[in-house]
Amino acid sequence: MLTPFVLTEQQFQLLASNDLGPRIRIIRELLYSHFGERFTSKNVALRIGIISPPALSAIERGETKDCPSKVLRALSLDFSVSMDIFFDDFYLDGYRTILVGTTINLEPEPLEDFTFNAEGSNPFRETDFTCIVSVDIQASNADRRSMYERRTRVKLTTEQYTVLTTDIENSITNLEMLLSPELIPSSTIMSPFEKVKTQIELRHNNPLYIGWVPKAVYDSQMSKIYQFAERYTDRLLSSESLNEENTKSLFSQQESTIQESIPITKKRRKPAKMPNTKQKGE
Repeated sequence: MLTPFVLTEQQFQLLASNDLGPRIRIIRELLYSHFGERFTSKNVALRIGIISPPALSAIERGETKDCPSKVLRALSLDFSVSMDIFFDDFYLDGYRTILVGTTINLEPEPLEDFTFNAEGSNPFRETDFTCIVSVDIQASNADRRSMYERRTRVKLTTEQYTVLTTDIENSITNLEMLLSPELIPSSTIMSPFEKVKTQIELRHNNPLYIGWVPKAVYDSQMSKIYQFAERYTDRLLSSESLNEENTKSLFSQQESTIQESIPITKKRRKPAKMPNTKQKGE
């Protein structure tokens, strides 16, 4: 398991001031400086297996703007960072604590256990969707807590999603300007509508950017995350110092609980063959 490190404000600003390709190179080189040969351009490309080393190098140098979403997703998993770190919107709110090289390993059930081709199971063929608006707060150390959730009672079109989300974005912008006049957007910053439209089009037109998660997988993972959150919060409330050793112990306890909760499927024994009691010639 990699020992995570925190991006400095200078490194954060360096990423913010660059385009997609150089951002990939900067993050990879930071990982290389901490973890060595594992994160050479060649080794990364060979490990993710969906892009050649020369092609990855060309992207990092900015010689090509074509970087498929599946490559970005593979890179984010290999780098153990959020995929959002590659995009401009990630840097709009300024510096905050970002951990690189760490993941919480809550293993999902094998996808083979879920039926994807049954009638009615393909979300691309669905016509009825529910809009869910959720609000999280994020501490300076990047820990998160869910604070609010609201679901609409009517079906919304993509255009209505855009209007709804623009209203939320605009409300946040107005509140920020009221509390901190220095945050008034300049003429070079996208309007709330442009921000929302860009994000929705990115997700809507690129299904692999934010992929569909099967309901059974989502419900199972959220249950595990809530169980882990309870244990983690108990530790925090007890004022226990969560150093690296304690945190690893907490992860191990969670993984053990998950393994114990997975039912073991017993294999059916084949019926024993009965001996042939017939005599020859009968």
